[in-house]
Amino acid sequence: MSGPIVSVVLLMAVGVGGYVGWPMVRAMLAERSAPERPAVVMPIIPEELLPQMRSIAASAIASVVSEVSQATLLADAPIEPHDDWLAGVYLGNASQYTNIEVFWSSMDALMEGMRAAEWQVYHDKFVELVEQEGVTAEAAGQITERADSGFVAAQAQRSQAYTEMETLVVAALDLHDFLLQNEAAIEFRPGVASASDPTVDPVLEISASAVLRGRMLEMFDDITSALDGLGSLDRVTRERLVAALAARLQQVGIQ
Repeated sequence: MSGPIVSVVLLMAVGVGGYVGWPMVRAMLAERSAPERPAVVMPIIPEELLPQMRSIAASAIASVVSEVSQATLLADAPIEPHDDWLAGVYLGNASQYTNIEVFWSSMDALMEGMRAAEWQVYHDKFVELVEQEGVTAEAAGQITERADSGFVAAQAQRSQAYTEMETLVVAALDLHDFLLQNEAAIEFRPGVASASDPTVDPVLEISASAVLRGRMLEMFDDITSALDGLGSLDRVTRERLVAALAARLQQVGIQ
């Protein structure tokens, strides 16, 4: 994704609003003329250049998450799910919580954007940072070629990090869709249990068949397992999810 495209994308994400912006962004990503990822050749470079290369690569990876997050942010998306997310009142009245679906759809757009644009954003930012640091032309060519190859070589580990986040997003959207489809058969029973008490199973706050309850519990397990894999986030917000993804990608780094 070139610099001008990033600027246009950011303007659209802020100004177009709703679900209009991301389909346009996605189309631009699909149509962009991006160079193919280089082969993993791992060229040997002078040892003294490695620390600088890895430092620049870490900054470039951070920029990938930041820029794609901004570009794919739906203008009307909340910064976090409603406080009632996963509480009994939500389970029995999902249709009243459209903002929850919008939040997780926004996160879905982020992950789609990450997979589509990571390489181009990383490469462009790396080159930009190399120029800013005033690296000689010879050294710049060496560390860029090596860093590009190292980034591609770490694709499998990055993909695993993406899958971890996507597992949470899919589980949350699947639960919401399930609740909408079965809302008529799920009744919220206020006062039966306290949503403010973290030890209370929110499924106890609703009246539903054993089959529906069982499926809800399975979906809860999927969500909590995914959250645990991301570091047991106490409060789910876009900022914290993006930070968790960024930390995971920084951990992967380049090979």
